Amino acid sequence: MVLRKINILRALSILVFVLSAIVLSSCESEGGVDSDFNAEHYHFEVKEVLCSYKDCDINEGDCSYISINYPQFTHQLGDEVLSKITESIDRIILGEEAGNPKELCDQFILDYDSFKKDSIFLDDDYSIAWYDIREAEWLSIQKRVLSFSCNINSFYGGAHPNEYIYLRNFDPQTGDSLGLTMIFNEASLKEVTKIGENIFRKNYDIGTKTSFDSMGYWFENNVFELSTNFAFTDQGLLFYFNSYDIAPYSMGPSEILIPYSIIMHLFK
Repeated sequence: MVLRKINILRALSILVFVLSAIVLSSCESEGGVDSDFNAEHYHFEVKEVLCSYKDCDINEGDCSYISINYPQFTHQLGDEVLSKITESIDRIILGEEAGNPKELCDQFILDYDSFKKDSIFLDDDYSIAWYDIREAEWLSIQKRVLSFSCNINSFYGGAHPNEYIYLRNFDPQTGDSLGLTMIFNEASLKEVTKIGENIFRKNYDIGTKTSFDSMGYWFENNVFELSTNFAFTDQGLLFYFNSYDIAPYSMGPSEILIPYSIIMHLFK
C-alpha cells in the first residue's frame, strides 16, 4: 500500500505543497493559468476547540471529550467564494445539525450526560469514556484546486471506535466542489477507473480474474468504481474508501494512489 491511513493526515499536515507541474500544464495548455493568483487570499488560521465532561483531564483514561481542530480563512468576510467554501467544509467538520463548534461540543456533553443517567446504568455508574476527535486541514492551495481533508475519529460507547477520512476539492475561482466528471471527460474517466482497478488489485492481492465479492468487497455487480472521496496530493491523485464504503469494518479502509505521470494526459 502506498500510503497508510495512519499517516495520511499527519504526514500531509506539515505540507502545503505545490501540485505537480505536469498536471497543471494540462490545464494551462487550454485556457492558461492566471499569473496573478494570490495564495495569500486563501490564508487561514487553525482554530482549536476542546470540551470535556465536567472539565475532566483528557489525559486521564476515563475522561470523555470532544476536540475540533479546523482551518478558518482570515479573509472570508464579504468574500462570496470563500464563504461558499467555508459553508461546505463546515458541513463536513460539524455535520448537518450543528451550526458551529460550540453547538457540537454542547451536544456531545449533553448526549453523554443523558446516556450516563440512563436508568440501566444506575445514574453515575456508567464510566466508559467517549471521545470525538476532528482534525481538518487544507492539503493543497493552488491555482486550479483547493484540496481539503477531515479526519473524524470517535467512540460513542459502541462495539468499536469509528474513523473516517473525508476528502474534498474546490475550484478556487468559484467555490464549487470539484467531482471526477469535472476533472475527466467520460472516456478519460473510464481509463482512469481501469488504471485505478489495476492498482487496487495489486495493492490488495486480488487476481485479475478474481471477483471482488469473493474477497469480501461490495462493489455493485462486482464492477470496480473509483471513490468519489479523493484529493490531489504531491504524489498523485489519492482515492480513499472508508470502512463500510466497499467492505465491512473488519477489513478496514482501502486506498489507491494514481501517480500523475500515468494520467496527466487524461485531465480535461
